[in-house]
Amino acid sequence: MLVLQGPYFLIFPPVNVHLRGFVQSMIFKNTVVTELKLRPVQNKEKSMNKTDLVNEVAKVVNTKKDARAVVECVLSSITKALENGEPVSLVGFGTFKVADRKSRIGRNPQTGQEINIAACKVPKFVAGKALKEAVK
Repeated sequence: MLVLQGPYFLIFPPVNVHLRGFVQSMIFKNTVVTELKLRPVQNKEKSMNKTDLVNEVAKVVNTKKDARAVVECVLSSITKALENGEPVSLVGFGTFKVADRKSRIGRNPQTGQEINIAACKVPKFVAGKALKEAVK
């Protein structure tokens, strides 16, 4: 195992290596990487996940259990409406709806061969005016 100082660590021997940087000399199976130049990973802001959302709702309702139930209910209601093809409009926030994606011809990136991509339905979100203004 090779450990680098800082936020990077690598475990060797790898089978297929993809690094954000350049490896000058890489040798596999119980040998050493002689020179490794890495670009620092961009610091991305932490995105809010479902647990964070439950914690925010829990500040308003009595318990985390109630908050989890509220979040689950809202998400399942939106999902069921979209399954039935119904749009969900939340005034000021936005609209969830189902969009039809036409069939098209794509290309296999490994072989370059053309392939047919079937038509499908995809969920779509359109931000409302108040949300757009808040993000500005």
